[in-house]
Amino acid sequence: TSQEENPIFQNFDGEAYMAEHYDADEPIKSILDGLIASVKAFVLFLERLPAKAWSRESRHATFGGGFTLQTWIERDLAHIEEHLKAVKRET
Repeated sequence: TSQEENPIFQNFDGEAYMAEHYDADEPIKSILDGLIASVKAFVLFLERLPAKAWSRESRHATFGGGFTLQTWIERDLAHIEEHLKAVKRET
């Protein structure tokens, strides 16, 4: 999809992901370390993109079309903030 014009992204099945990856006994520090590493790796990827990539449109299997990279990043940031708020409530 990196070279495809108006690429389509499949829906993420959060329940299937949790069933496969969630371990109730995993320490919260380990989970947060994984989240931080994932975000840092994604930031490095984004920093290497040309400016025009931010306005490149894509489609989503469930939500439809017209989503730019900037839109996806804003949605991802909001999602990360939700996770961090949940962690704060639990600790």
